[in-house]
Amino acid sequence: MLFVLTDNFPTGCYVYKWHNIEGGDRIQSSWSTFDFGTSATLRDVFIIESTAYMVITRTDGTFLEKMNLEDGLKDDDSNITVRLDRRVTEADCTSIAYSAITGNTTMDLPYTPLGGDLVANGDFALGSGDVFTNWVLFPDAPSTIKQDATAGVGGGRCIEFEFLTAANLSYVVQRNILEIGRTYELTVSTKHDGTKTGQILLSVEGESTNPLQTDVFVGTPSTVYQTFTVEFVAVSTNLLIKANTLDGGTMSGLHIYIDDVVVKPAGTTSEVVVLTRTTEDVSRNIAVGKVSFSGDTVTIPGDLSGTPLWLGMTYTSKQVLTRPTLRIQSATKGSTVVNTGRFQVRYGKITYDDTMVFDVKVLPLYRSPYTYTFQNSHLNVGNAIIDQGLTPADGVFRFPVFSRNDQVAVEIINNTPFPSNLLNIHWEGKYFRKSREV
Repeated sequence: MLFVLTDNFPTGCYVYKWHNIEGGDRIQSSWSTFDFGTSATLRDVFIIESTAYMVITRTDGTFLEKMNLEDGLKDDDSNITVRLDRRVTEADCTSIAYSAITGNTTMDLPYTPLGGDLVANGDFALGSGDVFTNWVLFPDAPSTIKQDATAGVGGGRCIEFEFLTAANLSYVVQRNILEIGRTYELTVSTKHDGTKTGQILLSVEGESTNPLQTDVFVGTPSTVYQTFTVEFVAVSTNLLIKANTLDGGTMSGLHIYIDDVVVKPAGTTSEVVVLTRTTEDVSRNIAVGKVSFSGDTVTIPGDLSGTPLWLGMTYTSKQVLTRPTLRIQSATKGSTVVNTGRFQVRYGKITYDDTMVFDVKVLPLYRSPYTYTFQNSHLNVGNAIIDQGLTPADGVFRFPVFSRNDQVAVEIINNTPFPSNLLNIHWEGKYFRKSREV
């Protein structure tokens, strides 16, 4: 394996892999990339035995991270290798505590995950005191902003805007958390009581062309929260969320509620995943799933304060397959590619081993892409056991293509913590010759 660092790819490196047979002939080779994200800079790579050590500068510091390159590895507490970036155990975390009030376990990671929540108190159902901690309220009199104890998501607290006259403007601010000029993604849950006609606009400071919620009319009263996401460029260090009416003269008495506010830098797609570690087979290795985090603190549902855990960031592994080709045995050594006629690919068959999940994405030219998912919990896999989750398996996964070989691309994708070990792929198809040699 060869690692190549370049000036034009500072967030990762290029990787060359090859397979030689006896006699030195190279029968297989590939180039790929390791990309550590837009907020990372790969400084150096060096290899000792079967481990690659990488010096990576991230937003929260410079780290020495390692990657084991050995084939066939399995974790000590499992019969698979859990695939998480920056993977740690509960022993690497601090401040582990369970709250009987919230029903959650919190712990601090030894690093700050990419894409962490910037608004820690965005869920206004949390806490037992002032739900507006770190928030400043600016009602445009005579409208009011207040706490509602039961109207929030799940029946908890939320922020309530009450418009007492037409065309009011009210907003809440959390100060000094943004970087001017940086693009952020804001997600908020909102509803209204549907008692008045007209339009409602929710937006953020510096953003007016892409409102969070518009065109909400009487006749479709929102009694259930809807979640909206918008990107905006920060024009100040303060996060400002405003609600105002657009249809003058009709909005007096309207109530708007907001809850579950999350803000993070745009483009940060990594997520923290938690799995329990066991000494049993992996069918009992329960995935707690994606969890919320703010800074370096993760919040996990339930009491896991004494449970062995894996924690880490999700990442996506993608393999772009070589274009299907038809080969014939040549008169001399080897084979030659058939470049005439039409090769219509009908199916692909992937042989896998110790595999739990992967997606096959078929991208035909001039048509919409299709995705086919393999999970070893499917009942047509012989060793899958109902109600016991995923288990590693070996076999063949067949998927449809139905395209000309030169008008389709096929990708294999895995963005889960579970392994996908693919051995080879075979194509089924029909070949039509336009002419024959005489």
